[in-house]
Amino acid sequence: METTKFYLDELIKQNVDTIVMGCTHYPILENTIKTVVGKNINLVNPAKETAIEMKNYLEKNSLLNEEVQNNKNNIFYITDDENKFRRNLLDFINIDNPNIKKINLKEKCIDEK
Repeated sequence: METTKFYLDELIKQNVDTIVMGCTHYPILENTIKTVVGKNINLVNPAKETAIEMKNYLEKNSLLNEEVQNNKNNIFYITDDENKFRRNLLDFINIDNPNIKKINLKEKCIDEK
């Protein structure tokens, strides 16, 4: 909590009304950040907002597929821990034996040069 307070103190002093959690680990700290900044500062989680916008886009363009449970063609490309992703994925959609492929972006960038 003290570390969070240290890093956000300047923003709080500037009386900001909104903080965008622009780093991948900030949403993990969302409850701590809320406690530190108080109720008068809005927090925006870009990942959540992006997912909402993507769903709206897919619905608007009749591209939303809610029948993914048994589609073996779905491939989930990840850069993080496979087990962690699998646990999180199964919180949102029910897929038996999801096809998960871990990739290393650094190697992909080097291969393309």
